[in-house]
Amino acid sequence: MTTTTINDIADLARILREQPEWADTIRGILLGQELIELPNRFAEFVELTQQNFQLLREQQKADMAEVKMSLLRSARLLYTRPARPG
Repeated sequence: MTTTTINDIADLARILREQPEWADTIRGILLGQELIELPNRFAEFVELTQQNFQLLREQQKADMAEVKMSLLRSARLLYTRPARPG
């Protein structure tokens, strides 16, 4: 094992760029597992939200089609009734 001397923050930054496993270890210590997992958890949340919105859009289209059909049936009934003798 080699000895590494860190004299200032620039040395630390350089070493972390050169030694990704050191950077990962320090990241884990500073952030904790919950924050490290946050980007993946957020990506999952976004995906599920998009899926839910797609389902809602599809349901809305189906509901609107049903409303239109109901209005058309009502209009046909209204305009095809025989006139009442008056």
